[in-house]
Amino acid sequence: MERKIHENILDVRVEVHCGKIYFRRSEDHTVRIVAANMMDNNIRIHSHKNRLSVKCILQTPTEIQIYLPEVLNSIEVISDSVQLNFNDIELNYADITSGGDIIMKNIIINKGCNISAENSLLNIIGCNIRSMNAQLFNSNLEFKLTVLYGNNVVYIINGNVIGTLKGALIDYVISAGSGVDPGNVIVNDHFLLEFPERKNVQNCAWLLLAGYLNSTARIKIVKPKTSISGIY
Repeated sequence: MERKIHENILDVRVEVHCGKIYFRRSEDHTVRIVAANMMDNNIRIHSHKNRLSVKCILQTPTEIQIYLPEVLNSIEVISDSVQLNFNDIELNYADITSGGDIIMKNIIINKGCNISAENSLLNIIGCNIRSMNAQLFNSNLEFKLTVLYGNNVVYIINGNVIGTLKGALIDYVISAGSGVDPGNVIVNDHFLLEFPERKNVQNCAWLLLAGYLNSTARIKIVKPKTSISGIY
């Protein structure tokens, strides 16, 4: 099954039970939905007033590829045991629920990001995200050279947080909230307890870790490498 949407789509809502979904940037600026080995009557696709709704009614695993414009207003995904893959798109808002792994690579989220995951790995690679609110249950979060902005909260139960954030140490305030011992969070090889209290934090990105970590959180904040020409 393949469907093209020629309408200017700004908001996307997707519902799938299980399988894999790939959100990718369209090369020709049209929205395209590809679901191999799926009959048309197993998927509901509706577009109206710049909004796209995709609902798969199959209870068996399926694979869907959704090609989107480079810039969107919002994406909402409601899924059960689905692996979600987001690549090379920019949007203002994201609202994601999944019981499978979530991989976000080269994504820009300008205004807000809500993520709820269970039994998952949330892998955020080379992204720029503002105001992330992640609720993770029996799940792990891994950053790879990602930039955070604004106020970000990770509430995690029976999981861990590791990885690298891009920038300088002065660009971030990382703190431990309810249920998380500051002695169980290491930033740039130092426990949170060892950092002096910051006075000027007006322009910093905040990251609050709360809940219950099953091992020590380890975060590194690293500056991007600069070549002689000044290009990263």
